[in-house]
Amino acid sequence: MTMIDINLMPENLRKRRKGKLLPGGFKIPLEVVIGIVGALLMLIVLAHIYLLAVNLSQLGKQKILESKKKGLAPAKENVDAVIAEMRVFQDKKKAMESINGENEILWSQKLNLLSNNIPRGVWLKKVAFNGEVLFIDGSAISRQNEEMLNAQSLVTNLKKDGEFLKQLKDLEVGSIQRRVTGAGGIADFLITVKLK
Repeated sequence: MTMIDINLMPENLRKRRKGKLLPGGFKIPLEVVIGIVGALLMLIVLAHIYLLAVNLSQLGKQKILESKKKGLAPAKENVDAVIAEMRVFQDKKKAMESINGENEILWSQKLNLLSNNIPRGVWLKKVAFNGEVLFIDGSAISRQNEEMLNAQSLVTNLKKDGEFLKQLKDLEVGSIQRRVTGAGGIADFLITVKLK
């Protein structure tokens, strides 16, 4: 049985029908729409809660790692000190290898030759080697104002000595400074010699 609906109200006073929500005249009940919207809101809230929990978990892990890092700081300082000390030893080892390496220099022989070439009135205050350069620091004294010649004589003698210059090069006088005392003139000099 079909029901016929007759509306005797004028058209301007009649209630307008709502548009169809789905094709075929199928209407979604209001409760279902509210349920779907509520479920979507619940999913959004749950997603926010999950992300908040993940964020708090990551912050907790970060704090634990930071506290461990602070605990490791003294050990790191010790390791850094050991590494710095090891580098110093490696530099010293390289210097020693350059002295006693393949082209081994017999320093005792070099010092004997240096001693043999020292003219009268010249004495050495310091002989030092820094791994690349040999430094000869000395003074010459003379009562006849020949101290400059005596210092220069040492340089000339060393340049002529082929055995002394073996494995060495660039023998140079860095500076000669003259000063006068009551006993005569003194010339302070510094000679540098490089390794080949």
